Amino acid sequence: MVAADALSRNPVEPAQETQQPEYMIFEAQCVDLEEIWIEQQRDSWYRDIIVYLKKGELPIDPAVAAIVIGRSTRYRLKGDLLEYKHGVKDVWRLAVPAVLKTRIMAEFHEPPIAGHLGIKTTYKKCQARMFWPNMKRDVKEFVSSCQVCQKHKFSQNRRRGFLKNTTVSAPNEMMGIDLMGPLPVSTRGNRYCLVIVDYYSKWVELFPLRRATTVAIARCLVRDVFSRFGCPRALLSDNGPQFVSDIYEGVCRLFGIRRKFASPYHPQTNLTERVNRTLGRMIASYVENKHGTWDRHLEALGFALRTTVSETTGQTPARLFLGREIALPWDTMVQQDVWTRAEEYSLLSDLVKAKVKVAQDRQKRNYDRRRIHQEFHIGDRVWLRLRPLSSADHNQIAKFMPKWRGPCRIILKLSPLVYELQEEETGALLGSHNIVDLKKFLGRKGEVYKLQDQDLLEEQPAEVEEWEEGSATNEKSAMDEGDLIYPIEAEFHEIVVDPEVDEWSEPEVEEFPEAVDEVDHGDNPRRSQR
Repeated sequence: MVAADALSRNPVEPAQETQQPEYMIFEAQCVDLEEIWIEQQRDSWYRDIIVYLKKGELPIDPAVAAIVIGRSTRYRLKGDLLEYKHGVKDVWRLAVPAVLKTRIMAEFHEPPIAGHLGIKTTYKKCQARMFWPNMKRDVKEFVSSCQVCQKHKFSQNRRRGFLKNTTVSAPNEMMGIDLMGPLPVSTRGNRYCLVIVDYYSKWVELFPLRRATTVAIARCLVRDVFSRFGCPRALLSDNGPQFVSDIYEGVCRLFGIRRKFASPYHPQTNLTERVNRTLGRMIASYVENKHGTWDRHLEALGFALRTTVSETTGQTPARLFLGREIALPWDTMVQQDVWTRAEEYSLLSDLVKAKVKVAQDRQKRNYDRRRIHQEFHIGDRVWLRLRPLSSADHNQIAKFMPKWRGPCRIILKLSPLVYELQEEETGALLGSHNIVDLKKFLGRKGEVYKLQDQDLLEEQPAEVEEWEEGSATNEKSAMDEGDLIYPIEAEFHEIVVDPEVDEWSEPEVEEFPEAVDEVDHGDNPRRSQR
């Protein structure tokens, strides 16, 4: 019996095909077996073995003949093609001539059916099907220098760059400035909080702002900071538009203040970032679900920060910045003396320097434990980290976007941690970047790169050295038009030789050094080039 519901879904008319069938096509360019056979006859590693296996003929030189006999035990001819087998448990694999190994590696790494996978995966695919000497080393070099992989894959190594501490010796020597927000619009109409921190004493100033404009920031600095505490020698900020504007630059120039900038995407350079985190937790403790009241307790929270003992200095910011403690309600009630005499302040300064040194050393040890040391130089090729964002308008997601931009050339070394870059392909100047956002570009032999300026590889000006480690100035070196082309050779490190390759044994090298060189290098032995 057929259910009525099932009959209701039975088509009355024949179904019509509305879409053309799609076929999956794999793109692959395989090396022809005839080409492999031809190159095997020419290859200096294989040709004597092929002749011996096919005709029983050996080289005239007895030393070379002995080597060929010893090696031939691992080879056989299957038809006209030479195959290799390392041991009893191994399988016979095609012997690949040296001139074809790059194309073979490309076939097992670059097409969609290979997937641009990693070194181990590519090596295992090649190693299971074929043989050539030093295969693991060659695969590592090939995959490591693949530009597609370098551009799209995250680095698995520890982040680069050891901690470089900022050293200051007195209040007002350097201050950090930053904007916190946008925050929920408060009942007073404020949406931003301007945070200013003295690097020596950790003294904090907090100012609620309705708009994050350069004029509003400049007004706070002049009216509420410079007029009360004097002018700092330097102001460190991020690269926000308010801090790179002409107005901000003019205010700093008027008061004789040096501007310093943290590297892009490296906010930890600025001490205010630490204060922002602490301040955020403090505000959250009082607003509950009324987020529009975040600025109601701002003055009191600033007071709390200024009267709290710093773990780094062992003193309160008030004592170091003002030379005395700020009286708390309790101090007034019990008539506690909070003043510090000048001679005591001098001794206190020495104590603070010692405690800061101990704290910085501890922080550096903990920080450097998770880092690797690396330093670049002018002319080095690097990749610049990208931070892509998904875009519904362009039908793109961040997961499929490149993770690195480049190759780029280092044109200016501002410090061991900060470098200015130029993109090779476009010649675009990319500004200054911290080493944590850079990784070494690995090229392949014979590549040619192009620079847009012939003066880019000159030494950096001496005045750059006065800027803080981990921060960069907004000044750019003068550029002249022109092109340069430089031939380069790839550099590879930590190369591991395959233990299964057909290597020379130590007795062979010691007994027949000239024969070893002749077999390996044919008509161009290494000794003839020395």
